[in-house]
Amino acid sequence: MKKSTNKIQATIASSTSKRKGWDEAFKKMAANGDDELLIPDVFKDEKLNDWWDDLSDEQKRHISEAEAELDAGKGVPHEEVMKKYKIN
Repeated sequence: MKKSTNKIQATIASSTSKRKGWDEAFKKMAANGDDELLIPDVFKDEKLNDWWDDLSDEQKRHISEAEAELDAGKGVPHEEVMKKYKIN
């Protein structure tokens, strides 16, 4: 954007031209092994466990029993509980 005496001139440039050729450049970088992360991978050394593994055997048993009851049709639908206790 330029401003001169009593006059403002705005120029709109296409953003596609600025990124022209990036796809090929990135392919070359990957082929040459030049596509390393600039910021270290913060999760690289972190041990990501499934939450199930952190439960006690008793907790796992209760969850499995509840799933079996639901599979057997012994559950109460959410809508009925909300209606019974008048929870919006």
